[in-house]
Amino acid sequence: MTAEAQATIAVIGAGAMGRGIVQLFAQSGHRVKFYDNSEAAVAAAHAFVADMFDSKVDKGRISREEADKAKSQLVPCTQLVDIADCDIVVEAVLEDLEIKRGLFAELETVVSSAAIIASNTSSLLIADIAAGCAHPERIAGLHFFNPVPVMRVTEIISSVRTADITVEKLKACIDKTGHRAVLVQDQPGFLINHAGRGLYTEGLRILEEQAASHDQVDLLMREAAGFRMGPFELLDLTGLDVSSKVMQSIYDQFQQEPRFRPSSIIPPRVAAGLFGRKTGEGWYQYQEGKKLDLANANEPPPAMSQNCRVWIDPAADQHAELSTLSQQAGAQIVVSPDDASLLLIQPWALMSHRPVPTSIWMPVVVLP
Repeated sequence: MTAEAQATIAVIGAGAMGRGIVQLFAQSGHRVKFYDNSEAAVAAAHAFVADMFDSKVDKGRISREEADKAKSQLVPCTQLVDIADCDIVVEAVLEDLEIKRGLFAELETVVSSAAIIASNTSSLLIADIAAGCAHPERIAGLHFFNPVPVMRVTEIISSVRTADITVEKLKACIDKTGHRAVLVQDQPGFLINHAGRGLYTEGLRILEEQAASHDQVDLLMREAAGFRMGPFELLDLTGLDVSSKVMQSIYDQFQQEPRFRPSSIIPPRVAAGLFGRKTGEGWYQYQEGKKLDLANANEPPPAMSQNCRVWIDPAADQHAELSTLSQQAGAQIVVSPDDASLLLIQPWALMSHRPVPTSIWMPVVVLP
């Protein structure tokens, strides 16, 4: 086994990202130390990760022996000096440049000169973080995505002063976890968050212009564009408190490029604490981390005027269902479009992301 495979890894920061990183490295055979300024946060992270391994056993994903072995790799720390023997340190603290710079300067006095220090920053330049370090050649970015064990890609960011051997060791470490390492340069937003500006900023702009509601945007991005999550669902997952800083950081780094302008909708929501899943409410409401479906499926459809005459395209796949719903709402079904005050027609299209062309039902309301 190589030295990288046996590396002792430290994770600084015991929040959602820190916990995920701890779990990932522990389950892939690494000894993992983790530290936070709050001892309560360290204890909570330890319990959380241990529970995750136990849950995997209950679901039949791993054996009890594998879970116990992974849990034995967890080493909670109450002092920063406890990580002195670590080969790789991964910082996962607040997305604040001064906080990170101060931490990196302190870490250099704790770990050996051969240890790699990596930041999980999602938007700050690695060169900025390493500016005050005595050995910037061993500083790099190691950007994971939430939830870390599930999102199987990791960005390794090389700054202008990062040594090649640093990148090679980090890649070997990530490869052992089963994640795919993507090597990117130290540019604003790196790769994923740069590309994500189109999803976030345009989604927010659509909402600003009242072209559609946030849930309609998410629905279309999932069902029409093939995304697993829409921009507002994703903002709730990452946390608006974090994403708002990323938006501002990338906007500033691109010299206030108008395409990346942060939305004015964001600051009031951050001030109100509507961060997303972590606070129980964001664009959606959550209970125990799961999105609540507030729509009442048993609620009858809104009543139409008794004078509403509806003609439904006879070729519509869901003609019977639409007729029933229209009648329940109080409408009168007519056989000729000339007699109708409301037409429901069915255009046809192809689902390009499916291997076999398939017609889809797209109800379109036409007022004659």
